[in-house]
Amino acid sequence: MKKYYLLLIILLFATVGCQGDTNYIIKNKDITIGIKVFPNNNVSVSKIFDNGTKVDFITDIDPGNHLWFFTCKPSGQLTAQEIKLNPTDAKSFIAETLISQGNIEINKPISKSRSYKPSKNRQPDTIKMIWKDVKTPDMSTGFNVTVFCSLSNNNSYWNIEISPNKDYGLWTVVFPNVTNIDASKGNRVINPQYGGYFTDDYDMNNSFEYPGVDCTNQMTAVTKGNTTLYISPEDVKSEHKIFNFKCPKPGIMNFYIEMLPDNMGIGNTEYKQSYNFNFATIKGDWFDAAKKFRGWGIASGFAPFSQGKIEDREDLPQWFKDNPLWLSMHYLTDEHRDNIIKSKEFLEVPVAVHAYQWQQYPFDTHYPNWLPAFDRFKDDIKDIQAHDMKIMPYLNGHLVDANLSPTYKKYGDILLSVDEKGEPRTSVFQAEGANNMTCCPASPYFDALVEESVNVMKEENIDGIYFDQVGCVPAFTCFNREHGHPIGGGSHWAKAYYKLIQTVRKKLNEIKGEPIIIATESSAESYPFDAWLRCNEGADFLADSPINTVMYSGYVASFGYYYYNDEYEKQDSLPAINKTAIALSKGYQPGWGFGNDNELINYPNFGKYVKGVAQARWAAKEYFNLGEMVRNVKITSQVPMIKIFMQNFGILGDYDFPAVRTCSYNYKGKTMVCLTNIQINENIKVDWEATPSDLYLKNKSQWTINEIFPEKKLISKGKNIKSSTELEPLQTKIFIVE
Repeated sequence: MKKYYLLLIILLFATVGCQGDTNYIIKNKDITIGIKVFPNNNVSVSKIFDNGTKVDFITDIDPGNHLWFFTCKPSGQLTAQEIKLNPTDAKSFIAETLISQGNIEINKPISKSRSYKPSKNRQPDTIKMIWKDVKTPDMSTGFNVTVFCSLSNNNSYWNIEISPNKDYGLWTVVFPNVTNIDASKGNRVINPQYGGYFTDDYDMNNSFEYPGVDCTNQMTAVTKGNTTLYISPEDVKSEHKIFNFKCPKPGIMNFYIEMLPDNMGIGNTEYKQSYNFNFATIKGDWFDAAKKFRGWGIASGFAPFSQGKIEDREDLPQWFKDNPLWLSMHYLTDEHRDNIIKSKEFLEVPVAVHAYQWQQYPFDTHYPNWLPAFDRFKDDIKDIQAHDMKIMPYLNGHLVDANLSPTYKKYGDILLSVDEKGEPRTSVFQAEGANNMTCCPASPYFDALVEESVNVMKEENIDGIYFDQVGCVPAFTCFNREHGHPIGGGSHWAKAYYKLIQTVRKKLNEIKGEPIIIATESSAESYPFDAWLRCNEGADFLADSPINTVMYSGYVASFGYYYYNDEYEKQDSLPAINKTAIALSKGYQPGWGFGNDNELINYPNFGKYVKGVAQARWAAKEYFNLGEMVRNVKITSQVPMIKIFMQNFGILGDYDFPAVRTCSYNYKGKTMVCLTNIQINENIKVDWEATPSDLYLKNKSQWTINEIFPEKKLISKGKNIKSSTELEPLQTKIFIVE
């Protein structure tokens, strides 16, 4: 009997060359994965099939596709030309089942497979594929490549290992490479840029470097009908990688990840993928994919979740947990300070202020030496804080000015990220009179950064620190051997920033004697920041769903938006109003781009709308800042569309937007529903409804809907969650469903 189980569990199949084209099928009750093996040892994914909905996301088999390929260089010759290898370069191929319940088959129906009683500690069904002696004809020694595919519920986990080679060092590793994904018209594809946005008719050829603003989420998805293909590395270390989307023809999407490993180009280095890449099928849409990623992140302790919920954190100040809106002060003048105070008094709620241009060195120069501050900065801080506002100054967490910085003169090139030629990287962010260079976060530069940050807190009693460009810029490969990290790619970039943030937080909390916040530019899921400034993420006003907020609400706050001066003047301030509405509906703490120039007073429509939004968020601050975003309620009445001129970083034009926006948050068993009207002159009657599951509520026989803003009153009691309300021009209303 033991021999029988051993043969069943570890089954070695013959080489493909003896079998001809071979189909491997690995499946359970939820998902089926097909693997096509060709006589030349090539392998292609032939099926990703949801067994419940009967939806297959692979449209065709591509015999020319390689499930994996990699590049290498002669050991230590970092500037040499890359050598590319793929499965057809292997001398032999074999496959074996490590664990089976009769769910792995080769050219035979499942009914003929035998099963065994699983043990208590049984692992998912796993197939192991091995390519031996992968090399070019002129290479004396080859690589061995092993790929694992395991199933667990609706997940298919993929992993690759490449053996060390004493003569050659790995440069890049591409895996998994999946072709012919159904992205035909009507299927929705999530682009991982700018917090995630949809493309309905996907016809793109893009590469997105992670981590960085061009790839803010390490999750993408394809929705086909009522089924979604969830695609994610689920990499808790945030290793340096590139997401690639290729469309050889309309409706067909090829997807692969290019990994930049530790010790690039160094021989005798083994590569073991540290995470399992997940292709999963789920019933539902983008929202369900985002919640799935959120569940993984919480369970794994991924960076944004690693410190726990905002609500439970003792190292965060209460003002941040309550804050409804941000103002921005760009220059230290009496006029700008007074305008900030006037704006706050107009809003009649506490707000936070983001301060720029407070150092005597010009903006974007002298990095990382920001001190000394202008003499008046300390008094300006006191004035602002005395008016029930908190203040967070701008610092830079990425650059050093090689022309002017004493820090650079002290440390030299050891601060810098260095390419494979040994040349320091010049930053794309330059200012007049500066020579801004890109620092490596694993260098001693960060000791200087911490020291400067501590000095700022000692002198000025600020309430937070904003590190510019950390979340915005991509990770860089770094070949500076003096930094102590493995050269090339890997996870050193994210790891170093993670350590920096924790060190700064501890030191500054100790100095101030109470908690402060630490923020950065753009969505930055690889690092444990408290807040993300959403000013610099392209035209995310075109994104119709708050994918990023669904993932991270209650754990990380987002704030701000980029406003242009003419947006207050066009269409009676409708572009600026619309940006505030987008921020509200996406779950951001609105604002940041105004306050300096008295925009709330000078543009009455804009001021009226922002004041209503700020007060609404203040009335429901626990839901907005501490709750979990749930599905929007369904509006069943007709909502007019408005054509609005919108712009952000070179993207501009007239776009259609709905006059009414919604968002919903569940907090401690109750759900808040927010409705907002951006019409300037028109009332809108809004009928809305929802299911308990959409609002993350447990079923009850009777539901109560209460309006809590702008009035406190009972709206309805009944067995269904639905209501009708009248929204006045530029009005925001808040309801609680329980």
